[in-house]
Amino acid sequence: MGEVKKIDFIDELFESQKKILPFLIPLVYAIGYVYSVSYYKSFGINIKYYTDIYD
Repeated sequence: MGEVKKIDFIDELFESQKKILPFLIPLVYAIGYVYSVSYYKSFGINIKYYTDIYD
């Protein structure tokens, strides 16, 4: 019985997600973009730091 309820809950979750999805996708892209930019910036700083040490 618990499993059936769980599946219903997941279906309800997907239904609510379908309504949220158009707003969620740009948000995820924005977060991913900001994260990748900050990651590459810190990565670039690390490379610069290493080259400064070895030069």
